[in-house]
Amino acid sequence: KQVDLESRDNRGATPLHRACQSPCHRHCVPALLKKHVNVHARNDQGWTPLHACARYGRPSYALLLDAGAELDPVDDEGFTPLLRAAQFGHEVKIRTVAEELVGRGARLDVQTHANETAWDLAGRQTPDLARWIQEAASDPTRNRGNAKQEL
Repeated sequence: KQVDLESRDNRGATPLHRACQSPCHRHCVPALLKKHVNVHARNDQGWTPLHACARYGRPSYALLLDAGAELDPVDDEGFTPLLRAAQFGHEVKIRTVAEELVGRGARLDVQTHANETAWDLAGRQTPDLARWIQEAASDPTRNRGNAKQEL
């Protein structure tokens, strides 16, 4: 049987979105990417699969970027994947993804529709991540290119 790998659930999520949220992401994401699914697909909230990886702390974010996913897509609330990770960075696995996105050149100047930056969001629950983001923002040697340039 053929399965539609671009199908949508009742929230507009594709199988790749769901895989990026799932504990089985290490197996599912590579399998889906081998089938050349759309890494730019957006759900009903404007999330891309990279937003899901960032929110849930899934290291599969790197596979998405390697497959051409945009580093700084903005969802319907003005959040980039880095902003979602900063929002939930009190969880170690999510903080790790936030740091990796910054290391790949994620923009630190983006603000949500509520005018909050990654520093603001991290500062609420994770002061050490907020300090780290502030240091990264002031580092003149930090890469500010896109992920494809680094690979």
